[in-house]
Amino acid sequence: MGLADGGRYGQVLGPVLLNRYLERMSIHNRCKQLQRVADRMFMDFKYTSPGSKEQLSALKTFNDQVRLWADFLLQEERRMSAALAVKASV
Repeated sequence: MGLADGGRYGQVLGPVLLNRYLERMSIHNRCKQLQRVADRMFMDFKYTSPGSKEQLSALKTFNDQVRLWADFLLQEERRMSAALAVKASV
């Protein structure tokens, strides 16, 4: 299990701690790290009965992952804007 994997569905450790770890990762490496989580969510959602505990947990995990990606991309945008501002002032 990697750092991003925490429970049965790869629940994250928490947005702040996980983002500190993942901010050093490239997008490619981050996708590879979370592939197992995504596969598990898909299987649990698709092959369980509607409204089951597994489906609800998979949806919660999916929601958490979307929020983490949004935060990650916002941080990347800020980082790139700062880098471009420094480059433009030189």
